[in-house]
Amino acid sequence: MVDVSNIKDWKKAMFFSFISYSLVLFAIVVVVTFAKKDFDFKLVALIGGAYMGAVLFFMLVAAVVFSRKLDHE
Repeated sequence: MVDVSNIKDWKKAMFFSFISYSLVLFAIVVVVTFAKKDFDFKLVALIGGAYMGAVLFFMLVAAVVFSRKLDHE
């Protein structure tokens, strides 16, 4: 188990944000599946890949900004 007392606050916030964005992706997949009345793996993979790619890119940008701004104070 990870000792969270050593993780900086902004890293904890980034982790919980990632979990929240993953839950939003799950909701999007559920809505699309019910709207189409069928599970289309290709469509879900396309949506999931694009969504998580964008989330990971912007979280990487935020991590770089936070690490430069907050860790050097």
